[in-house]
Amino acid sequence: KHMYCEFYDYAILYLMETASGKKHDQLCACHPDVVRMIRESCREGEDERLNTLYVYLRNDCSPTRTSQQLYLHRNTLLYRLKKIMDELEFPIEQKQDKDYMLFSIQMMRLYRKKYAGLLEEFALSGPEPV
Repeated sequence: KHMYCEFYDYAILYLMETASGKKHDQLCACHPDVVRMIRESCREGEDERLNTLYVYLRNDCSPTRTSQQLYLHRNTLLYRLKKIMDELEFPIEQKQDKDYMLFSIQMMRLYRKKYAGLLEEFALSGPEPV
């Protein structure tokens, strides 16, 4: 059985993957709040906040769809999101901010899958985001 998908769905990831430059440089270009959350999750071994934010952004910031996808009570999700939003240094009120954050999370996920250990090395010792 052949599985195929639209290239459009993976175009940004393809562009990230084929971009020239050092991998650490590409990671440093990620949203500063995402970099901070990745660093904290690598130190603490917890990905719940980042995953919640990712699903929320993928669902166009819809609490209802996000809570359904995460199998969470809506109030639990709202509590988590409030904590996450309170920790963000940069608000994600505009579409470009949300897109930048979502793109950064996707890039971090790609690096975690494709380059085992690189993301953790970056998170624990890499340079600060630009």
